[in-house]
Amino acid sequence: MSDKIIPDNEPDKNETQESGNLLSLYGSEFLENIYSRALECEHTSESYRKNAGVLRSISGYRDSSALAKKYDEIADQLEKEEEIEKKRLAELEKIELEEKQKKKDARQIRFYTVGIIVLSVLLVILICYNTFLGDLIKKRAVLDEIYPLTYDDLTVFTKKQAPWFKINEFGEISFDKDKYEGDGNIVIPDVFDNTLVTAVADVGFAYSDCIKTVVISDLIEEINEEAFAYCKNLESVTLPASAVQISSHAFHGCSSLKSVEFPDTMVRICKGAFSGCSALETVRLPDSLEYIEEYAFQNCTSISTLYLGERVKEINVRAFSNCPMLNTVYYAGSKEDLERVDIDLDNGPFDELESENVNIVYNYLSK
Repeated sequence: MSDKIIPDNEPDKNETQESGNLLSLYGSEFLENIYSRALECEHTSESYRKNAGVLRSISGYRDSSALAKKYDEIADQLEKEEEIEKKRLAELEKIELEEKQKKKDARQIRFYTVGIIVLSVLLVILICYNTFLGDLIKKRAVLDEIYPLTYDDLTVFTKKQAPWFKINEFGEISFDKDKYEGDGNIVIPDVFDNTLVTAVADVGFAYSDCIKTVVISDLIEEINEEAFAYCKNLESVTLPASAVQISSHAFHGCSSLKSVEFPDTMVRICKGAFSGCSALETVRLPDSLEYIEEYAFQNCTSISTLYLGERVKEINVRAFSNCPMLNTVYYAGSKEDLERVDIDLDNGPFDELESENVNIVYNYLSK
């Protein structure tokens, strides 16, 4: 029976006769129930097609044929809408897949980026470490020519051995006078607390009246600003063999300082480095020195003898002002060489190259 009342195609010419047979066979109440169910069909193209077939099978009963045609039109429209919906869903699925792929690609990119960053950091660390070792090897090679050392010669202290020292992340060492209980003879090590000492920190040893003598590691290149300022009982300093410069006011106000041993690597003595060192009597500057900045030896009232190398290029303003006892300058070059040096005014012995008060001895190294 279901095959007869749900055909796939339009009813043939026997449709009216068939519906009459159905009417006579089942009665109007049964057909009305079928008709009612057709009117209550689900909103899909397939259900509309099936119920249109049912209505055609009872063609001639009320307005079933017209309604069947309407159902076909609705079914056609629904099929179009369902096709559009399928395409929309397919497009959404495609977009969803693309989004998933983008997220996957983004995760991979993040993974690769993090990996590259980690590798880059490791590479930088490795390069820095190799550079550090390379610089240390080069420094050692230079020092071996000037001041031969072996590893066994390096001075190594621990916190337990020398609790009065402190060192920062840059290898700059400083001094805690409140923890010091020694005799005042300080040795600044090459290595402290498993860290290579590279410099004396700014104000690192300043105002330490307990210090009498200082020997500084030969690996240190720089004495920073005011490193030993106002160490009033400091009498003797041995500067490191690799030191390139002494920073501003490094030994300012060390009124007991009598002896300073300069290395042959020294290039610059900065502003006021030894100003106020009133106990200095003889200053032997290295031949490597090129620049003596302003006020470098100002108010060194006891200096009587100065040794000066021929490489010096500049002697800035008042570098030797108020040095009343200075009477002899030994210069490694000639008078013509000294005349080419840039010498500012008010420089004591250099205000006039020929003076009754100061004797300048030229070419002293060749004599």
